Amino acid sequence: MLLAATFAINSCLNFILGLLIARFLGPEQFGLYALGSALLVLVNAFGIDWLKLSTIRFYQQSKRASEPAIRATLDGMAALCSLALAVPLLVAIIAGIDLSIPTAIAAAAVAAGIVGGLFDYQQAVARAREDDAIYARMVVVKNVLAFSLMAGGAWWTRDPAMVLLGSAVSSLAALSLVRKALSDAPLALGSIDRGQVKVFATYAFPLVLTNVLLSSIPLLNRAYMASAHGLAEAGYFALASDIGVKLMGTLGATVEIMLLPLAVRAFETGGQAAAQERIKHNLLIVLAIILPVATGFLLILPAFEALVVPETFRGHFSQYVWLLMPGLLAMPIMQVGFNPVFLVERRTLVSTVSASLAVALNGALLGLVALGVGGSSGRSPQAVAVAMSAGFVAAALLVAGSATLRAHILPTGREALTVCCALIAMGLALWPLRAFGGTALTLALQVFLGVTIYGAVLLAGNLGGCRAALRDYVRKPRQKKAPA
Repeated sequence: MLLAATFAINSCLNFILGLLIARFLGPEQFGLYALGSALLVLVNAFGIDWLKLSTIRFYQQSKRASEPAIRATLDGMAALCSLALAVPLLVAIIAGIDLSIPTAIAAAAVAAGIVGGLFDYQQAVARAREDDAIYARMVVVKNVLAFSLMAGGAWWTRDPAMVLLGSAVSSLAALSLVRKALSDAPLALGSIDRGQVKVFATYAFPLVLTNVLLSSIPLLNRAYMASAHGLAEAGYFALASDIGVKLMGTLGATVEIMLLPLAVRAFETGGQAAAQERIKHNLLIVLAIILPVATGFLLILPAFEALVVPETFRGHFSQYVWLLMPGLLAMPIMQVGFNPVFLVERRTLVSTVSASLAVALNGALLGLVALGVGGSSGRSPQAVAVAMSAGFVAAALLVAGSATLRAHILPTGREALTVCCALIAMGLALWPLRAFGGTALTLALQVFLGVTIYGAVLLAGNLGGCRAALRDYVRKPRQKKAPA
């Protein structure tokens, strides 16, 4: 329940934050911010993300005392990687190298990428130690500060660099509050175990390369959009992709943090068969959560856009969301639902191959756009969104196909039918409300009806034994209050 509340707070703040930044900066400055934000994600993926991935896979509560070298090595490499990421930027600035974007934005983006990566790493430590209270505290403090500093910086200065700097400061403040609580031992670079580094790198390198490749796609497409169609169009495109990523990506990351350790534990205790059974159940949960969120968002999009999207972005926002949603939906399903088949066995090369396919397809389609293939529609900025979405979908299909060939993890026909019926029922209820206009009452009614109808159909079909799980959850408080 605490994690669910944390996710709800995180999602709401991120949604509102992105919209406020766009409102205060305007399309052109938001386009510059989007380039810096894409660089931030790339820095995070390139330098720090492998530590988070290794923590999730190798650092567990049961191993804290018996294998202290794991945490000591992770902490030491976090310090070294942070330094290694900062030095090249300092050298480039001192040498006067053209960074293609304003130096202040590049510096703030790199700083935010490094500190944000360290924040993600410590979040993974908190989850590995099963300390939900510290995890929740980190998320709440970071997001409340980010909301204040980033939105405040956008309103006060209208400067994208200050917004990115606010992201770095908020992550740093949240880290400082939990540093002692999450520490196992003082930082000592001499405690780094080279053997452990090799294990971590062998496991995580394909995943890191995957994330770098996938993170390069938004950066490339935003840069192309800015050069070919102007910063304002890049801003329109970026707001739609950012809101979509904050919705689908944050949801996927939260579900992954809760479900992946269960698959790893099943593999460690029961072997491959137990892990596959757990992954099959996890995939059903992933589909049952992510599909209605994506579908529901598209159904409430007219009211959402009219009510909360900045006026200068309206029209462009909904158009890009529809084009991007297939890719934004495919990525969390791939990463959280199908990738664990390979992660628990430390077979991560398929992820890199899929990301390479995404980059190649996106690049090829961008090349066709640049050449004007398809006439005026082929040269339109919307074609850039189609290219990115197609790349993500292709990557997801490759991973999903490889995973299902390796393990029997697909839902049963009855389970798939239950989810489809729930989605259809939700769609039939919400579609007529699209004509009621963009009012807060309409939006609230759509959300309430969508959640109620979808949940009712799942309960009627008893998807994954959800009726028994709900019954146990309701009875728990009563059992605690019962006299001994």
